[in-house]
Amino acid sequence: MKAALVWMKHNPIAVVAALLSVCSLVGLAVVYLQGNSFVEEMEKRNSVVQRIKTLKTTRVKIPSPDLDNPVEHRDITINEAAINSLKEVYHKMLIENTNIFALAVNQNRKGHDPLLDGLFPSFDRRVDKVYDAQVQYLNAFEAMLLEYSPTDIYPRLDAGGSVDLAQVTAEVSLAQKNFMLRLGLPDDAVNLLTTEQQQQLVNERRGAAVRVMTQHAERHHIYVDDQTLPGAVFQIGEWSNSAFKPDISVIWQGQLELWVQQDIVQAIGSANQVWSPKANVLTNPVKKLIGMSVTPGYVGIDTTGALTNAGRLTPGAAPSGSARLPNGFRMTPTGRRSNTIYDVVHAKVSLIVDYRQIAKVFEAFGKTNFMTVLKADLTDVDEYEALHQGFMYGDSDCVQLDMIIETLWLREWTTRLMPQAIKERLSIETKDASGR
Repeated sequence: MKAALVWMKHNPIAVVAALLSVCSLVGLAVVYLQGNSFVEEMEKRNSVVQRIKTLKTTRVKIPSPDLDNPVEHRDITINEAAINSLKEVYHKMLIENTNIFALAVNQNRKGHDPLLDGLFPSFDRRVDKVYDAQVQYLNAFEAMLLEYSPTDIYPRLDAGGSVDLAQVTAEVSLAQKNFMLRLGLPDDAVNLLTTEQQQQLVNERRGAAVRVMTQHAERHHIYVDDQTLPGAVFQIGEWSNSAFKPDISVIWQGQLELWVQQDIVQAIGSANQVWSPKANVLTNPVKKLIGMSVTPGYVGIDTTGALTNAGRLTPGAAPSGSARLPNGFRMTPTGRRSNTIYDVVHAKVSLIVDYRQIAKVFEAFGKTNFMTVLKADLTDVDEYEALHQGFMYGDSDCVQLDMIIETLWLREWTTRLMPQAIKERLSIETKDASGR
């Protein structure tokens, strides 16, 4: 210890330097600790400042009241007034969405009543109930071919078959008889006519045939092969045979297929202005209904539809709501497949149409109950061969139009009617006694 004191006395500068070094280290530690606190405080203050700046210049998306206009991007200051303003905008959007959906449901449900009251979702399987459903089912198809009636809520085509060829032959014979009578010759003395007279006779006979066929065409809005046989143009389920005792699920499938075909008839009638007495086969876009059919099943659940066998089927409808609706672009160009909001059903229809008025046909289908034309194929038609068969289409060129149609059915109203087996097939949960 004495040696250390002696050394310190003889080396005062070294001692002072050592003391200064120790003090510096202590001071540095103090400054370091205070500096960290200062930096943290500055970072907190900077964060608050940045947040204030963000609130002052926040970019938001303002939906346009006009759906055709794009979303507006605007820099605003987030405050209570701005929040309330946005709440008001979204509240209006919610009201509009609710009203639009209600309108869509009413449109989708319009004219689609069950065959019998109390038939769906279940019934007591009484024989008379099944029989009544079968009768109403068959009557519905027959009614679609009848003349238009403004009091009937179901669509009609005012269809006619081919002209009676026996009547045409009789009128042609009468025209020849009258022509020969004017010349003072027997009916069978055609060989006595001059070349000019023979040409006149040909014109008389042709004119008589055209008159009969024209009068027949003007009495109807569309042709079918046989207006007395609805099964020749419509898809009528076998369950309608009185020998069958169908399950309620089979009857439901028949009901849905009937609704689809009624919508197709509605679209054709709209294109042909079936309500207008001035319209007829000769002037209408759709000349003849060849036939239609409905693809069994629900697209995306138990069938890929009428276009392809590709695509992944989902056992039960995929979820919706906050999640995005599933797409099925491998199945259809629209990407629509059955889900918890709507079911998708495909149908096929074949028509003879006026080539110049095809756009009217597409427009009529597009305006009818959310239907979409997925595919259309055109084939040339021999109008002269059609004349020989008793069908006069008019002066325009005609083609055969084969279409695949997509139809949508909103579950907001169909679920209440669905039999339990159908709900299970579609993975629809029953929430209450009403089936909703």
